[in-house]
Amino acid sequence: MKKSGKRSRHQESSEIKAWGMGVNKLASEEFVAIIPGASSTDQVKSNVKSWKSEISVDFWKELKSAGLIYEKAQTPA
Repeated sequence: MKKSGKRSRHQESSEIKAWGMGVNKLASEEFVAIIPGASSTDQVKSNVKSWKSEISVDFWKELKSAGLIYEKAQTPA
């Protein structure tokens, strides 16, 4: 990831998607929310698949080093 000053939501989203996942997977188990809006069976299936996927330790390290999440934030790995 390229470091720069202020990032737009689009840039953050693009960087997260580069790892092959959506932002719906990036929640710590300490935070739980129901996000309404699944409008199709395919979208529900995609959300379930996302929740079952593994996120690498390197992904979290890269987000922290890029300043996209707080450097002392707890991460799953």
